Amino acid sequence: MPQPPGPGRAPRPCSSALALWTPAALLLGLAACGLPASPPALAGPIGQPEALAAPSAGGPAPVPGAASVAATTAAGAAEDPDCLRLPPLPQPPAGALDVTRFGARPDDDRADDEAVERALAAARDGDWLVFPPGRYLQARSWYVTTPRVTLWAAGATIHALDHRDLTIGLRADGVRLYGATLTAAPGQRRLDIPGTRVSIAPGRAARTEDPPVRGNVVRGVRILPPPDSAPRLLVGATSPRGGASAGIFAIRAADFTIAENQVVETLADGIHVTGGAFNGRILANRVEGSGDDAIATVSYLGPRGMELLRSGARPTFEDQVRDVLIQDNRVGFNPWGRGIGVIGSRRITVRANHIEAVRHGAGVIVAQEGSYRTPGPSEIVVDANRILDIQRPPPGGWPAGAPARTGHGAIEIHTWGNRDDDLRNPWVVSHLVVRHVSVTNNQIERPAADGIRIGVGGTPGMVAGVELIGNRISAVGGQPIALLQTGAISRLCGPDDLGTPGCAPGQRPRAGGARLDCSRLR
Repeated sequence: MPQPPGPGRAPRPCSSALALWTPAALLLGLAACGLPASPPALAGPIGQPEALAAPSAGGPAPVPGAASVAATTAAGAAEDPDCLRLPPLPQPPAGALDVTRFGARPDDDRADDEAVERALAAARDGDWLVFPPGRYLQARSWYVTTPRVTLWAAGATIHALDHRDLTIGLRADGVRLYGATLTAAPGQRRLDIPGTRVSIAPGRAARTEDPPVRGNVVRGVRILPPPDSAPRLLVGATSPRGGASAGIFAIRAADFTIAENQVVETLADGIHVTGGAFNGRILANRVEGSGDDAIATVSYLGPRGMELLRSGARPTFEDQVRDVLIQDNRVGFNPWGRGIGVIGSRRITVRANHIEAVRHGAGVIVAQEGSYRTPGPSEIVVDANRILDIQRPPPGGWPAGAPARTGHGAIEIHTWGNRDDDLRNPWVVSHLVVRHVSVTNNQIERPAADGIRIGVGGTPGMVAGVELIGNRISAVGGQPIALLQTGAISRLCGPDDLGTPGCAPGQRPRAGGARLDCSRLR
């Protein structure tokens, strides 16, 4: 039996160096190319990201092999090119407010909170607030609560002094943030909103029962470690980072755009979307070395939702993240978490992203997680992504004390951690199933484990309606496709099968993906 490649042993080629599966072999549970029927066990810790190159002043690097946002046609409602095209950057108008008029002084090593708060209090609906170039100090979170205020900070650095209270909070409809470079003082990992570097939420309390906040934009922002900091060695280590929690966090947001940002070495997710956020796009960002998932959409039923399900009632799904397009991002080199996570969310499109060197988990994961009380994701499209070197060791090998790898596939689809009594309850199960996932035209190279793994940790029927079409998988350490749950796949077409019945070019995937109302995006 083939084994994961070791020193001096090349991965076994299959079908002209591409690990391709035939529909008959997979659906019968037989391994193509003589590969084993069960995935290999992985042992050994996982390491830190390689040293990152200094960020360029021009923003995120282009994604190799990915189509431009403006030119790519997405499935579902994202076919409208207005959903994919970013407008030209606006410029500050004459009469824009200047924070230095309110007492802020760049480069004086004194906290600028009172001056910035005076400026925010003076701003009226539609005003611009400009930070001239220089370094400003932030000792506590800043909240923008006036609608349609634009913060313009091209050339300015805002350095947070307290990792417990450092968010720049967009807390009203239409608030926009452009061009800032954001750094932060040392701190331990946090999981609260004040610890996120930029947050979009309805009001300071950020409650999911509030009406959503609409039309927010975070664009061209760089969230970076201070320039004199060393790379982090272990998750949670105390050292200067881009942020103590997530880099950009959106909860209960609608009609939002998060685009062309650079997020480096935050202690939690790079970009995290939750709390029923909907009709949003995450485009052309660069996320490197995050302390958890690089980009994630996560939905929770919570204790109350699970109680309702167990009693035979229907929980509200307004808290389910839905209709989000994740495209043309470049992510990876994170020592913990996954590349792009779609957890419990609905109608999500993950397209044309470059995902590289995720050390601990999957490059892309579509999952229901019982331990976090999430619903089952549905109507998910994972298309035309390039996924490289997932769970491969960094140069120099795994450092001591790093966490063990998960064994995820480069693309992972599963349910996990559900209670036995929930799995015996058909009503509960109907809300936890992962269903209607189209995995199409992805290029997967050199994963340490499987190329695509489906169904680990679940009982039969917990994953259903998965389509695998036109994916190219090469140099795998495990199996090209590991099917661990019978009946999960509804259609399978390898790159060489596209002329056969049911696999004809142009045949649309059955999962719709994101359905965006493009007219509401700014």
